Parts: sequence; C-alpha cells; structure tokens
Amino acid sequence: MSYSTKMFYPEKVVDLVLAEPVSKLDILGYSSGFKRSDADAATNIYGRFIAMQNGNTGDVIKACKKCLLFDEDAPYTANTTYYLSGTAGSFTATRPTTDGDIYRL
Repeated sequence: MSYSTKMFYPEKVVDLVLAEPVSKLDILGYSSGFKRSDADAATNIYGRFIAMQNGNTGDVIKACKKCLLFDEDAPYTANTTYYLSGTAGSFTATRPTTDGDIYRL
C-alpha cells in the first residue's frame, strides 16, 4: 500500500500480539499468531484486521476490523471488488484463480 494512503473511521479496534513484523495498513490474519494475510500460502491466512501501526515479532499493536482507506493518487477504482493478494498483507483487483487460493477480503 502507498505511503500516502490514509486510514479514517477505524471500527472494532483491538490489540494484537504479532507473530512476525508488519507494517501499518497490512491486512492481518491468524496462523500460530497474528501475521500478514496471504491468499496462496501453504496454509492460507484469511484477512481479519488492518494494522494501524508498524510492529515487530512479539509487539502488541492496534488493529481494526473495518475502516475507510483513502489515497488520492492510488490506482484504485471506485466500486471495484478487491481480493486478498498472494503478496502477504496486500490486496489486488485480480481474483486468485489457483485451486486452494482464498479470495475474500
């Protein structure tokens, strides 16, 4: 996600203990601890939260279940469906097509 992306109106804010380093705005899921979600990992990691801050393994960070992301120079298209990406912690407008990939965000 772009450094100019801004988060507004976070809802359902929680504290999460990290199992790996994450960056602010990464999409997070749970697999033996909270880490970046991934649509095509050996064991898929479903997106559950959005990181509200950077953190390292073992850190407790704030994350939210829902928010508005805004980036005036990002290549996003209004009313487009976005999917969980095969790039850990990210999303894409291209639906994963490989058997076993997860695609909901």
